[in-house]
Amino acid sequence: MTLSTIPLIFLAEMAAISYAARVAMRRGEASRSDVRWISVLIAILIFWGGVCVYLGAGGVFQSDQFVDLLAPYWLPVGPVVLIVAALALFAPARRAVNRVIDSTPLHWLIAIHALRILAIGGVIKGWNGEFSAPVAGFIGVPDFLFGVSAVIMAWLALKQRVGTWAVVA
Repeated sequence: MTLSTIPLIFLAEMAAISYAARVAMRRGEASRSDVRWISVLIAILIFWGGVCVYLGAGGVFQSDQFVDLLAPYWLPVGPVVLIVAALALFAPARRAVNRVIDSTPLHWLIAIHALRILAIGGVIKGWNGEFSAPVAGFIGVPDFLFGVSAVIMAWLALKQRVGTWAVVA
């Protein structure tokens, strides 16, 4: 089994979200209940991540059967479905997310995606045959490019050269 930085990147992202929620609470822009809801959503994502780490460590992601399922197309949708379902079912979770996002500086929201630059490691492993090439191509390359663009956009947002309109567009 080769070492992957993806679980560490994932945990860094979860820590950043938790930190943003706590900063919002300290500023009085989010409540303790909001922070708890953010923690629940983070726990859902960590559960998904844990399942993926378990399957990856067992070699499932490199099996021919898994690759034949075209997993690179649907695997990234899993956490999105889980979080969207939680937000659709629980209004307090929606309010918590809205409050934390509204109170977090735009450049923070963008900069966290710079961690995605590290996805280049998966792409290199895919090219070297150490990782599923389709997964590396369909997930790793776009992640890397998104991370590069995040560095540029975060800097522009920090300098107030772009606003929300440029990030959403």
